[in-house]
Amino acid sequence: MTATNNSGFANSADSGGDVLLELAPRFGIAGRGARFSLDGDVEARSFTYARSTLTNDFVPTARLAMNANLVERWLYLDASTGLQQTRSNPYSAISQGTVPAARLQTAQYRLSPYLDHAFTPSLSFRYRDDNLWNRRSRDTTARNDSDVRGQSFVLAHRPTPFGFSLEANRERTKYLNATDSIVEFQTARGVLTYAADPTLVLGAVVGTERSEIAQSSSRDTIRGFRLRWLPSERSDLDLSVERRFFNNGWSVAWSHRSPFMAMQVNLTRQPTSQPSSFLLPGTGGDLRNLIDAAFTTRYPNPAERNLVVENAIASLGALPSVAGGSIEVISDYVQLQQRAAVSVVFLSPRSALTVQAYSLDSKQLQRPNASLTPVLPPTAADNKQLGASVGMNRRLTTTMSVDALLSGVKIDGTGDSRGRASRSKSAQLSANQALSPKTRLTAGARRQLSSSTETRPVQETAAFLGIEHKF
Repeated sequence: MTATNNSGFANSADSGGDVLLELAPRFGIAGRGARFSLDGDVEARSFTYARSTLTNDFVPTARLAMNANLVERWLYLDASTGLQQTRSNPYSAISQGTVPAARLQTAQYRLSPYLDHAFTPSLSFRYRDDNLWNRRSRDTTARNDSDVRGQSFVLAHRPTPFGFSLEANRERTKYLNATDSIVEFQTARGVLTYAADPTLVLGAVVGTERSEIAQSSSRDTIRGFRLRWLPSERSDLDLSVERRFFNNGWSVAWSHRSPFMAMQVNLTRQPTSQPSSFLLPGTGGDLRNLIDAAFTTRYPNPAERNLVVENAIASLGALPSVAGGSIEVISDYVQLQQRAAVSVVFLSPRSALTVQAYSLDSKQLQRPNASLTPVLPPTAADNKQLGASVGMNRRLTTTMSVDALLSGVKIDGTGDSRGRASRSKSAQLSANQALSPKTRLTAGARRQLSSSTETRPVQETAAFLGIEHKF
């Protein structure tokens, strides 16, 4: 239950005060076997407004993921499906407490069979066929459904001290509601690797690629280098830099952990023809995974460590709060995206401090000699984003904890959306009291401020009270 002075904050409109009742039954499923794993949850969240300042609403979300080993050490299958809600106007107010009324309902389905086999301790082979279907509904102004098929092949020999890998990739995207809707990338690479010592592997990359964008195709060369460095058992750097048809592309992943801290840094600059997908891994750090990493050295067994992580989260009273990641801006054309994300968690027996920050620059991908390309679609989805959050959780007693969160995000339109923008800031403080091993009471307050070129500035002050029970 939430008492708010502005129930319409998510619409960038002052709808006045109201009391909002939220019911969110959730059903979770998890299964593990010798050759399969299954995880999923379904939530049906309802919103009822006591003073009818807004129309009562119902918001379903769902996620189901499965992995199976069909033929031992050879054939595997990843399958997943999900339903989520995203805002149809990315420049509207960004609320940490309510679901936007003007939104898209997105259904995604993925089917990915793959072959993975090690012929010897040094020689391995992998072939993967990813099929992803995106379907959006509810908002009639922008649907941009898409079908994506990606295929990848890798034959790799571990450097001893020299090694190699042969790699081929193909990704084809079809936007169902757009003209000139086929985007395709095909790449082939040869990588020569050298292990300078057990902690440092260097690689030289040469290859070729064919790209098709807006009915224009081109064949170009690929040159680059790779580096894998493990300065200690707690640190890992994986770097790839390549010269491609769009100039320079890179992927950098750095992780470091200690008994009481874990950090992830991700930097990428790559073309993307896929809309954001909650079924695919993101560039930010998942907090549960970060907490898991902090305990890796002390508890190397995954099953034992999972129990330790669950106990650590339970001792804090809840998983520390974090703000959401980058805002999905749906496009029906290929973009060049440059991302940076940093996630850090500091742990003590009674506290957890989380810091997250990200930046995203998305712009239409064009060839260097743009005058020779056909007319490209409008660049309405181009944008720049910057966001950060700081969360603090402190256990006061064996059954009570407090949680604080500060966050801010801004988004600026570029290209055809130049001049559109939004800014949002929020602060939240809550207390969690365990009533029983399966029941928890939460009470708190939040303050939100937002400015947007779409409407006048809006603000919200709210107090909330909730109870969670697990069966």
